[in-house]
This record gives sequence, C-alpha cells and structure tokens, in this order.
Amino acid sequence: MLRWPLASSAPRLQASGPGRPSLPRTDHMHVSRVIPHQVQRRPHRNPRTPHKAPPRRQTAITARLDNVFPVRTMRMCSVHSRARTTWMNASSSQVLAAFLRRYPPAAPSRAHDHPREHLQLAFEHGFRILNSAPATDILLGAPPTSKFNSKCRYLWVIDQRGIPHIIEECLDVLDTSLPKHTNLTGGGNACMGGEMWFVSCSSLYVSGGSGRYPAADSKQLDAAIGVFESLGYDVTSLGWNDVTGFAQRHWEGELEHG
Repeated sequence: MLRWPLASSAPRLQASGPGRPSLPRTDHMHVSRVIPHQVQRRPHRNPRTPHKAPPRRQTAITARLDNVFPVRTMRMCSVHSRARTTWMNASSSQVLAAFLRRYPPAAPSRAHDHPREHLQLAFEHGFRILNSAPATDILLGAPPTSKFNSKCRYLWVIDQRGIPHIIEECLDVLDTSLPKHTNLTGGGNACMGGEMWFVSCSSLYVSGGSGRYPAADSKQLDAAIGVFESLGYDVTSLGWNDVTGFAQRHWEGELEHG
C-alpha cells in the first residue's frame, strides 16, 4: 500500500535568485511525493460571492370558477390548501381554445335542402370574423320581440377560426335567398351557432338559435356567451327555454340596451 511521506521528509522550496523560489528537481522523485498542502495556490482575482436565494413566498395560487364559463377570478391562499390551476384574465384565444376542448366541433344536425346552403361565403359576400370590441362596419339593430319580428340580424358560429358571422339578408350568390349557418362553414363542422344583434359598437344581444348547430344545453350557451365577452363585448343572452329544451329565439320584456 502506498503511503504519503511525512511532512518533515518532503522537499522544501529553495531560492534560485532574489525572490524567485523554485521547486527542487524531480528527476528521481515522483510527483506524488509533493504534499498538496505544501503547494501555495494564488487566490482568485474575482472570488465568487455565495448565492443567496430570495425568500420563498409561502403562498399558492388557486382559482374560483365563476357561474358563467369561462370567466375566471383568482385569489391567494396558504400552500397547505389544495390548489386548482386556471387562468385569470385569460386572453380570447385561451377562452376559445377552452371552449373548443369542452365542445368539439361537430357536423350539422340537419341535412341541407339545397346545395347552395353548403356554399362557403366569402369576404365579398359579407362574411366576417368577429374581432375585439369595438366592432366596425356593422348595422345596428335590436332582437325580435316576437317570432317573426327581426331587424339587422347576424348569423354566427364558433369554430377553430373564432366567431364567423354574416348579416342575414338576401344574396345574389344564393339565388336571392337568405344565408344559413352552414354558409359560414361550407357545410363543415362547428361547435354551435346562433344569432346576434349589435345595439352599439360594443354591446350585443346573442341567442343560441340555430337549426344546424344548436346548443346542447344552457351551459353550452353560457360558455358561448363567455367567448363573446372575452373579446370585450357587453353581451346580453336571450336565454334558454326550459319548456322546449332549446335556446330562446326572441326577447321577452323591455330591451336593456339602446
């Protein structure tokens, strides 16, 4: 077994000139005979200061889901409580993505009566995708107070593009017929559809009335209202009819806007 020599037996530094110490010759001496603690190391020019981590805040983020999906609020509580992760002030793209995950796009529930009902309308026909409030290039109107009373009604659907919409008026490309919700998708898939009325540039009345892409229940209608609200609009829903099991198609009572 190899052993380190004693400190007294190790070679010592000898001066070879004024102020110039040098190690002795090691022709016949193995370098391991030099004891590490006898070699003086030059200190580092910029010694590192020990890293001090900032004090950890003993809190955790939890969230509370509002009654209207997916508008969310946030509060703080102790780390010992159980946390649920959601968003606060989520952007419109995040709200749309959450809606698409919860209600995946599906094919129209009704077969078309004429091939023109599956014609994809374009920008020159009035096709638009709803942007953030305030809206531009729109016609102001009001929701109907009866089944056959409507003015400046827009059709809308929700799909991967956002909220495509178009005003409901006769078009030459449709043989002077009114557009259908399938004209917004080209007969493709959509989460749901409905109708809306602009009472101002930032205020809307919205219904879930669509024969091609109807809402499954009141929760889906409320979730769709949340997608509109994420764009910055003040939205009033026409509501849900529990008797018929479908979305309300006309407004009952006095108008709250305009």
